[in-house]
Amino acid sequence: MSIEPESDPLAPARGAQVLDPEERRHSRRRRRRASVARGRWWILGIFLALRGADAVMLLGTPTGNRTPLYVAMFNTAIWTTVLLIGIARRLSWARFILCALLILGLIANLVSIASLIQDKSGEAGTSGLFAIVSAVYLAVLGCLIYSPSIQRLTDRARD
Repeated sequence: MSIEPESDPLAPARGAQVLDPEERRHSRRRRRRASVARGRWWILGIFLALRGADAVMLLGTPTGNRTPLYVAMFNTAIWTTVLLIGIARRLSWARFILCALLILGLIANLVSIASLIQDKSGEAGTSGLFAIVSAVYLAVLGCLIYSPSIQRLTDRARD
C-alpha cells in the first residue's frame, strides 16, 4: 500500500516552494531580528509614555514647593531608564522588576487619590491627574506583560 504524494499530509502543497535548511535558518534569523527590533520600538514607546506621564503630573500640580515631585520624577526616570535598557539588552529580570515597580506606583497613586478625596484638600484636577498617570502605568504594565515582541526580546530560550 503506497501513499500518493497528494494524500500525504506532510508532503508540501502543490506549487509550494520548498526551502532548504540553510534558507530556512536564514528566514528564521530574519524574523527573529525583526521581532527584536519591534520589541525595542515598544521599549522606546514605553519610555516616552512614562516620561509623558511625568510631564502631565508636573504640569498639573499646583505651583509651590515642587521639590518632592522633582526628586520623585528624577528617581523614576533613572530607574525606569536603567530597567528599560536592561530589557533592551535582553535581561528578563529587568522586565519583572519594572513590572513590580509599576505596580507599586499604581498602589501609591491609588492611595494618593483616596487621601485627596477623603481630605478634599487637593484641587479638583489633581485626582484626575493621578487617574491619568495610573492609566498610563496600567497601559505600560499591559505592554510589558502581554506584548509578544517584548516577551521574545527577553526570552533567551527562543534564540
